[in-house]
Amino acid sequence: METAISLYGYLLITFLGVIVPLFGILLSLFRQGLIELTTQAEREKTNSTKNLREQLKKQSEEGQPNINDIKKSIRELTHSLKTAEKKLSYLNPKKQLLRLFALLFLSFFAVLVAILHKQSAWFALVLSILLFFLALYILWKLLQILVDVKSIIDGKKGELESKVVELLSSSSTLIENVHPVIEGNVIKDGEEVTINLSVDIINEIKISISNNAKMMAKKVELGFIFPREFIIEKGPSYTIYNDEDGTQIVRYHADEIQAQTRLVLPKLNIKPIKKDAFKVQTFIKAENIKSKYYLVQFNVEEDIPF
Repeated sequence: METAISLYGYLLITFLGVIVPLFGILLSLFRQGLIELTTQAEREKTNSTKNLREQLKKQSEEGQPNINDIKKSIRELTHSLKTAEKKLSYLNPKKQLLRLFALLFLSFFAVLVAILHKQSAWFALVLSILLFFLALYILWKLLQILVDVKSIIDGKKGELESKVVELLSSSSTLIENVHPVIEGNVIKDGEEVTINLSVDIINEIKISISNNAKMMAKKVELGFIFPREFIIEKGPSYTIYNDEDGTQIVRYHADEIQAQTRLVLPKLNIKPIKKDAFKVQTFIKAENIKSKYYLVQFNVEEDIPF
C-alpha cells in the first residue's frame, strides 16, 4: 500500500514538474493561434445569441405550430451558446495553468498527509485522487484547445499556400471541367441550381467533386459560405470558419482527384432556422485549377417531402 502511494506521489511530482510546464510552453508558442481561437469563440457566442433571439422572436410571431421542433432548436442554440462560453473560459492560459498547478499541488499535499498520518490516510487519498482527476479534466480541455489552435494555424497556412498556388498557377497548365456537385446537381457557370431544405431540422447534403478532365486535379479545396441563418454541424471531414459578420465558411480538402472520376465527400449536415431563399456562394480551388465561384440557391421551406 505504501509503495503504491509513493508511486502515485512520484506521478504527481512528474505532472507538477514536467507536464504543467510543458503545456505552458506549448500554449505560449501558439499565442497567435490562441488569439484567433478566442476571436472565433467570441463570434460563435455572438452568433448563437443572435440566432437564439431570432428563434424566440419566430416562436412569438408564429404562435405554436411546431412547438416541439422550436423547443428543440432553442435547446440546441442554448447548448451552442454554453459551449462557446465554456471554450472562452478555457482560453485564458494563465488562469487554467494556475488552476492546474493548484489542483496538483493540493493533490500532492493530500498524499503527504496520507503518508504521515495513517489514521486519516483513506480520506486524504480519496481527496487526492478526486483532485487529480479534476486536474486531468482540465488537461484534457487544454489539449483540445491545442488541437483547435493547430487546426487554425494549419488553416491559415493552407490559405497562404492557396494564394501562392493561385499566383503560380497563372503560368502553369490549368485543367477545366472540374466542378462541385451538390445533391447530384453539377454546378457550372451560367446554370442555376436550387436546393430545397426543411427548416428547423438537420438536412444531410450530399457533396462531391467531379473531375471530367484528362488530368489529375491536385490539392483541391471546395468551399461554401453560409449566412448565420444556418447552423452547421461540426464534422471531422471539413473545417468551419466563423466570420465577423456571422457568415460561416465551410471547406473540404482533397489532396488529389484522379482524371475522369467523381470524388464523393462526407455529407454536410446543416440546419436552417429561418424560411427564406438564400444565395450561397460556392467556390472551388486547386493547384492546377483556376479558382471558380458560383451562387447556389437554397430554398428553406416548412417541410420537404421525400
